[in-house]
Amino acid sequence: MAELPDHAIQTAVRLARAVAEGTSDASDRLEAHVAAYGFSYRIREDQEGPMLVCYPASWVVDGVLDHSAIDSLADAIERPLYPISPDSWAVVDAHNRAVAEAVATSYGNAHGDNAAAFAAYMSNHHARRVGVATPADVETFLTDYYPRNVWPGAKARTVVEESVTLTVRADGLQ
Repeated sequence: MAELPDHAIQTAVRLARAVAEGTSDASDRLEAHVAAYGFSYRIREDQEGPMLVCYPASWVVDGVLDHSAIDSLADAIERPLYPISPDSWAVVDAHNRAVAEAVATSYGNAHGDNAAAFAAYMSNHHARRVGVATPADVETFLTDYYPRNVWPGAKARTVVEESVTLTVRADGLQ
């Protein structure tokens, strides 16, 4: 599987900011940059601004994302384009992952899987700790992100709302 190293991600974010700002050749440069690592990209609008999404080029067939080609969502990366230092994002992400692991340990795999999905959502889409999630963040996660991006088991699907509550509460214990 192709990998996008940290230095390449940082360059991709800088180029994506230029694309979002309308720099004429930035899109071609970004496309060539991520393609050199076997990736494709898109910039999607998020509640907090534009988000760079890079994913393996092998997921695209005839210009369309082929969901059957996706082995693991962990192979994709998402980074906000609004100003945030990579170190700050890494700290938030590590914290959120630790909270999700604590939920899994305390409440089992179904809640743990949902907590991990919520942690990834808060890190990648908001660059904030799970414990400061707003009601709007939770609503977007439950109604938009979860159904489109998480392939939960039947048990996890039935307890997702409780899982989010447990995850937010567990952040206060970290």
